[in-house]
Amino acid sequence: MRSSTAEQSIRFAFVFGFIFLVAALWASEPRASLIMWFGRRSTDGVITHEPDPKNHNYLSFDYVVDGRHYEGMGYGANHAEMRAGEKVVTYYSRLFPSQAVLLTPTEQQGAALFGLISGLLMGTLFGFGDRWNRARALRSNAPPEIYK
Repeated sequence: MRSSTAEQSIRFAFVFGFIFLVAALWASEPRASLIMWFGRRSTDGVITHEPDPKNHNYLSFDYVVDGRHYEGMGYGANHAEMRAGEKVVTYYSRLFPSQAVLLTPTEQQGAALFGLISGLLMGTLFGFGDRWNRARALRSNAPPEIYK
């Protein structure tokens, strides 16, 4: 049984889109930076835990938006050494205040670009890999159960 070109294109688009979203939004800095393209605000924050070498040197910080307390985790701006209790500028999403970073706006652009490129590469690889694997399975006499 052969599948139509339209069916293959729809499947490719679905696989590509799903993998793109997962890859682009997996890490906290690229995710927050991508979301902040739709509106970024800043507020004062405070470092609550110093960088943890066992956890990629992430640090924890607290900040308040419209009277509501939030906690964040990530790298310091320019990967600077920061100590617990130190005051920092926290950038957060206007739409999703729980998404915040300590990265400078320039670093946010780099993180967002990294997320987009990662998503495009992974989505393309998985999309074409799935398309190739499905075509190979359909050409065989006994396709695996997953393709029936």
